[in-house]
Amino acid sequence: MAIAAAFYNNPYRSHYGPFVFSASGSLSRPITADELREACRRIRGNTALGADGIPSGVTKYLMPICAEDLAKVLNQHFELNNFPKNFVQAKTILLHKRGDPLNITNYRPISLRSTFLKVLTRALARRVEEVAMEFIPKKQAGFRRNFSTRDHIMSVNLLKVS
Repeated sequence: MAIAAAFYNNPYRSHYGPFVFSASGSLSRPITADELREACRRIRGNTALGADGIPSGVTKYLMPICAEDLAKVLNQHFELNNFPKNFVQAKTILLHKRGDPLNITNYRPISLRSTFLKVLTRALARRVEEVAMEFIPKKQAGFRRNFSTRDHIMSVNLLKVS
């Protein structure tokens, strides 16, 4: 375990320190129960257990019932800038890719987050995506929902044909 920790801690250590969020506009408004419900609908039900040990299927079942209360609790934590450590922690496992199983470089670390953290981060990612769409040019297909670089390739091919 010590070998794995030493190997994987250094390459991913940030030289910049923790990210500091500056609250402004639509990104900093309170989380809504509807955002949590929508994010939960998009979570797959057959994923590995996260650090909290709660199956995603249970979270999907409970979200329609507890979304209002969860939104209140999350918003309180945002206001206080104080999330419980066990809420934001992940359980890291190593998956063997291929090759010599005794060589640590042949393993890929996977972080298993709590299902509630997955729901929250999906809701926040959706907000970031909405704001980013205001800045990404309409002509750009990459990194835009329902668009692909294939759209541009097809357009170029159509122009070549005509």
